[in-house]
Amino acid sequence: MPSTHTSLAPGSAFPSLTLPKVGGGEVTFPYKNTETLVVFYRGNFCPFCQGTLKSLQAALKSFEEINVKVIAISADKEPEAKTTVANCGISFDVAYGLEPSTMQKLGLFISDPTNYIEQKHKFSEPAWFFIKEDGSVRYLDIGSAPMTARPVPDSIIMAVKWVREQLKTRPEFGKVVWGSAQA
Repeated sequence: MPSTHTSLAPGSAFPSLTLPKVGGGEVTFPYKNTETLVVFYRGNFCPFCQGTLKSLQAALKSFEEINVKVIAISADKEPEAKTTVANCGISFDVAYGLEPSTMQKLGLFISDPTNYIEQKHKFSEPAWFFIKEDGSVRYLDIGSAPMTARPVPDSIIMAVKWVREQLKTRPEFGKVVWGSAQA
């Protein structure tokens, strides 16, 4: 069942979330004074998500070079999240235990377990949020199916570099948001 349409849109504040992370401890974001790419993935069972996470890992050095933090989040329980990290060779933060109420608050599409996957709990469909240093959303892409909301990491990196270059001569670019939200 899909969530109701969200009021979270480019330019709005990303809500503060605290979730457990693989490797111990918790992660609270949005991070202060750091641009962040937050990627919600369906779960360990999803081959599309594993491909996305591997592409993010392959681009991680490029994200680090432009000071963009990457985090991936799912509704998986800890054992599945650990398996995802191991199978995909992930070194960025992976949080787990996302609850349906938070998915709905973010405007993510929520799916029920079906008989063709080994999943016992509700999970979100893919979504990407690029969070500015002030905690506001610069860009979002919310998918409603397994193969949607999967931007190419290199495109995000190129866009960040482009905006930063524009800021050198056009300070108004600091307010730029990319409107992937429906009107």
